[in-house]
Amino acid sequence: MVSVIIHADEDIDPLADTLAMLVSGSVFGLVSEVILWSENHSNVLQTVANDTGCRYLPKSTLGEAIMAAKSTWLLFLTPGARLLDQWREILSRYVEKETRPAQFRVIGTKKFTKLRQFLGLNRQLDCGLLITKNQISSIYNNQKPLHKYLRKLNPVILPIQILVSSQ
Repeated sequence: MVSVIIHADEDIDPLADTLAMLVSGSVFGLVSEVILWSENHSNVLQTVANDTGCRYLPKSTLGEAIMAAKSTWLLFLTPGARLLDQWREILSRYVEKETRPAQFRVIGTKKFTKLRQFLGLNRQLDCGLLITKNQISSIYNNQKPLHKYLRKLNPVILPIQILVSSQ
């Protein structure tokens, strides 16, 4: 099972697209939880989390979101990202047999998001990131931007397309 972690803001439309895509993963038992986190408290995000069954972590850091996740595998997505091409089946097989971090094939474009800005990334998180909690906990300490560590991970590119919204 996979915990999905999304850095969210009050722009609900892209977030709704991503959450809608994740429903089928939850129904089929792949997605165990979705964690929305932000640096501030937002009544809008609290309402979205309550209405969709997500956990909302206001006034938190990425490190706190990682530690709060229950699953062995973590899937980081940006709001508006949607996985395509039989993503549930491919991802399910991957997390059962593999241990290496993975990303997806990006289609579409997206402006510089707050998540990338916060993490110090340019476009690396557009590809999503699938990684075990132990792997990311052992390398990420909230001191340096995550992209400093991502380059060392050399993730596998899975045959799943990820559509990123153009905002």
